Amino acid sequence: MRTFRCLSFLFLVVLPVPRSGFSQEDTEPGRPLFRFSVTSGVTTFALGDLRDFTNTSVSGYSDGGMPMEIQREYPMNLTAGGEVAFLGLDPLAIGLSGSYTWTSAYARYGDYAGTLDLTSRVKVFSGMLLLQYAFWPGSALQPFADIRAGISRVSLSLEEIVDVSSTVGLRVDSDLSGAKTGFVGEASAGLRYTFGWLALAGRAGYRYANVSSMEVEITSLGQSLGSGPLGFDLNTSGFVGVLTVEIVL
Repeated sequence: MRTFRCLSFLFLVVLPVPRSGFSQEDTEPGRPLFRFSVTSGVTTFALGDLRDFTNTSVSGYSDGGMPMEIQREYPMNLTAGGEVAFLGLDPLAIGLSGSYTWTSAYARYGDYAGTLDLTSRVKVFSGMLLLQYAFWPGSALQPFADIRAGISRVSLSLEEIVDVSSTVGLRVDSDLSGAKTGFVGEASAGLRYTFGWLALAGRAGYRYANVSSMEVEITSLGQSLGSGPLGFDLNTSGFVGVLTVEIVL
């Protein structure tokens, strides 16, 4: 009788424990291997040398009798892009990211004779490798940190439009433009919330990107007037804040 009670205890209490554990493990769905993301956010721009150049140009016109004020000077602007990452090295993820952003400056003068418009535009396309570390792997709420490095294509356009068509019938468009590829690096930290196959994430960080000796061309009335080095750096470094919608498969 005592032996029967021991065997009953073994089957009813002890054995179900490992059997339950194995059942959960066997029925657990496969972990996702890839994450596809659409990103949108804001970024700032250093552009110290370009700001100085723009202010000097505007001051030169003001000193010449055409008082101008900069109405917009390279403000923080939107950034948009996408990412794809491989998740099979949990808690690490590796992948590729791409983004686009831009900013501009603008000044204008007008009187009875006509108008003078000065516009400067900077566009930045970036492609980077990313390495991301998740601090609570498997959790729905997940802090993370990442580093990114790659190349960026920076383009610059400085446009001057003199329009006196109402008085002497003349409009002169002049442009200084160029583009160059350089290194870009970024470090950020954020928080992700996952529900099923969908996730939302936000991150903030700093981006470094600087190009030197950009080759530019000057044109006026559609004719090239020559080309040469810009003469100063285009430093598009700045702080970034990004929101991401992610699909994990």
